[in-house]
Amino acid sequence: MFLFIVINSKSHREGKYIEKLGFYNFKLNIKFINIKKTLFWLNTGAKPTKTFSKLFNEHIKFNKK
Repeated sequence: MFLFIVINSKSHREGKYIEKLGFYNFKLNIKFINIKKTLFWLNTGAKPTKTFSKLFNEHIKFNKK
């Protein structure tokens, strides 16, 4: 299982995170992303990874249906 988190770019990857945005359980193919919190951080200048961007866009498309 992976956590989607906001972390300072100068912190260690396993260090303390600022906020948890969601999770992805790849074994069960279950994904939860808090859209409101994610959009807040993206609008304040957070830079998502390519993997998170892909999963977030899929999540947005799925939730619009």
